[in-house]
Parts: sequence; C-alpha cells; structure tokens
Amino acid sequence: MHVKIDNIPDFYKTNSNNNTEVSHVILEDEKRMQITLLTYGAAISRLMIPNRNGLLENVVLGYQTDSSYQNNPLYAGATLAPTAGRIKGAELPIHSRLCRLSQNDGRHNLHGGFLNASFQNWSIKTYEESPDSCSVTFKLHLPDGLDGFPGNRNFSVSYTLKRPGILEVAYEAESDMPTYFNPSNHAYFNLSGDFTRSGLEQELQIYATLYVANDKEHIPAAILPCAGTAFDFSTPIAPAAQMQNFPEDGQLKIAHGYNNAFLLDDFPAYETPASASLPCSRQLKKALSLKDNASGRSLTLFTDAPAVVLYTGGYIGDGHLLTGNTISSTSCAIALEAQDIPDVPHIAPEQYHLTAPGERFRRTILYVF
Repeated sequence: MHVKIDNIPDFYKTNSNNNTEVSHVILEDEKRMQITLLTYGAAISRLMIPNRNGLLENVVLGYQTDSSYQNNPLYAGATLAPTAGRIKGAELPIHSRLCRLSQNDGRHNLHGGFLNASFQNWSIKTYEESPDSCSVTFKLHLPDGLDGFPGNRNFSVSYTLKRPGILEVAYEAESDMPTYFNPSNHAYFNLSGDFTRSGLEQELQIYATLYVANDKEHIPAAILPCAGTAFDFSTPIAPAAQMQNFPEDGQLKIAHGYNNAFLLDDFPAYETPASASLPCSRQLKKALSLKDNASGRSLTLFTDAPAVVLYTGGYIGDGHLLTGNTISSTSCAIALEAQDIPDVPHIAPEQYHLTAPGERFRRTILYVF
C-alpha cells in the first residue's frame, strides 16, 4: 500500500494560517481502494471504491477543480473543527464563562465559525506505508479567541487505509485552556458512483431509537423517539421511500429532506472487523449501514461519537461542478456526520464535555466498505 504527495502550484489559501504548500495526498491499496486528500481543509476529495464487478468509481461528492475548496460552500469532504454543527445564538458556556462565538449562520455559529478548520491549510505531520496499511496525519493550530473559542488548540487528523476495504479517520486535540471539541468529517456519499442519480435511493439503516427535531433555523428543539416516524431507519429503507411515506412531516419540509441527528444506541463493537485495530481503548459503536443495490457497494460506519447527523443534501442545489464534470443537483449525495448531539450544551447539557488542559480529546470514525 502506498502514499503519494503532490504539491498544488498557485493554490490561493484564503484563510490559511501558515505558508506551507497545499498538497494532494493519495493513499492507495492497489486496485482495491484509493483516497485523495487535500491538506486544505484536511478534506476528502475523492474516494475510489470497486463495484461488484471490480470497477473503481468515486463515491464521495468532490469538486472538479481544487480551487473550489477555497470557499467550499457545501463543506464537501472537509474536516469540521473545532466543532461540527450549529451552536444556538453563537453562545458557548465554558464553566461560569459565556463565550461569544462568531455568527456565520444567521445569529448562530456553524461548524466553528468563519475561520474554522475547513478553511485552513493543514500541515502534513507524518505518513506511513506498509504491506497492509498506509496513512497520513495532518496537524493544525488554532489560536486562542479565534471565532470566539477559548484556548490555543492543536488538532490532528489521521486517515488510514486498511485491508480489506477500511478507512479509519482518527481525531486528536488538546488545548491550554478548557474548551469544547466536536470534530467530524463532512463527506457526502453516493455509492452508485453516478452523481446524476439521487443519493436518496441508497438503502439506509441507522442504529438509533432517538432523533433530534430542529426548529426552522435548524437548531435542535427536542429529542424524540424514531419508532413509527419518518426517522425510523431501524430496518433498511431508502430516504426517498421514507419521505414518500411521510409527505407532510414538518422536519422534512424544513430541511428539504433530512438534516437531523440520531442518538446512537450503545451497541458493542463485536461486529467491528478484527483487522481494524482501534487507536484507543474505547469501543466503537455500529452507527449505520448504507447500500447501493445496483453497484453492490455498501458502507458500514462505526464510531465512538454519541450521534450521527444525516444530511440528505436538500440545499446542495444546482451549479457546482463536481468530479467527472458532473453538475450537482439537490440530494445528489448524502452526508453522514459522526459527532456530538448538535448544540449539546443547550439541548443535552448532561452530555456536554469540556476538554481540560493536559487532557487529550480523541474521536474515531471507521468506514468499512
């Protein structure tokens, strides 16, 4: 398995906090799997997976030109940090202190603010290759007070390909002040490999009995049972079918589909492949399964995050030039974001955790294809 690094000449780094070159990093498992990463945003730009006949096709939404990642209005493939999702009123409680965050989504904070990690050029810390795996680790420093978040913070994200067909994404972060970390990745998937087809036709199963209902500004308002609702994915069903089953659901109207968190059941990780060694002692939960019947491709997501946000791309819209010179359309792919319950300090404060100085935050997402 191999790692290849190529610099991208003349990449204009809009908000980059360092002067390093922007690079492609390609992790490759011969003809079985290939992932292309950008140091800018520590983003997944392509993920090549074989169908049942061995044909390699890209299954994540990515832009045709690298320059599109400078603005990346869809957060396509990007690392979300310091926090994924929205924080109501851009107000973050840190013990007895209330931090005023930047308001980059109306009056709310989204994905960490204007200068979040999706719009920074990460540095390559290390890379490794062996017969059975290959990996790269990116690192990033965000200073105290950036977008209102406290602490001089150091982040790393490691992408590792493992046989057979496993992508592991591992986050670590630390700070010199108490602060809040909630990183994730914003890859959108269409396992058919054809982004002219709707991503809503993929079969989805989510291992959750509770979901988060949002208000009209996409801010969590209540935690409700999934059973018997449009949010019941306890058995495999396409989102399109669920949307047809519940045409008058108010949540689906707000998001033009789904943009909701599911609180993951506390299943043990007994189904995690033995070859997928974990970077920490905590077990990973089986969060969801996604399948495209036409191509035979499937994805199972494991994580130690407490929730996963399903965003079915209701606001993707037309006009984005995607990989392969395809033009985007609404719901041409769906995002699966393993993270905390969105706006956790307000909707579920008992699950709100701050990372103290000297403590290391860790999170893992495992994609098994």
